[in-house]
Amino acid sequence: RAKQWYQRRVRGVYSADKLDSQLTRATKSFLMSGGCEVEGESRKVFLSAILNWYRVDFGRSEGEMLRWVCGFICNSEKGRLLQELVDTKQFKIVWQSYDWGLNH
Repeated sequence: RAKQWYQRRVRGVYSADKLDSQLTRATKSFLMSGGCEVEGESRKVFLSAILNWYRVDFGRSEGEMLRWVCGFICNSEKGRLLQELVDTKQFKIVWQSYDWGLNH
């Protein structure tokens, strides 16, 4: 699904006066379109490998990282389920494989 997001990504040029909102929209789109998947029954959170590679940028712990993700998807069913898992501290992160073909 991350590949689908990449193919539909925000097109055009980023502009200085809109940069924050453009990056927020792109991040939310990425997370909602496969960069984050949540299975409530198994308590598994499937995250893009990119978040693992740059994990220091997203928090000092897995819980902080997931709270960062929640900040972008909190108004969705996926976000509410993720927030519940974070609140109860009962989750397992599974890192998704990265499709290097997206870079071409």
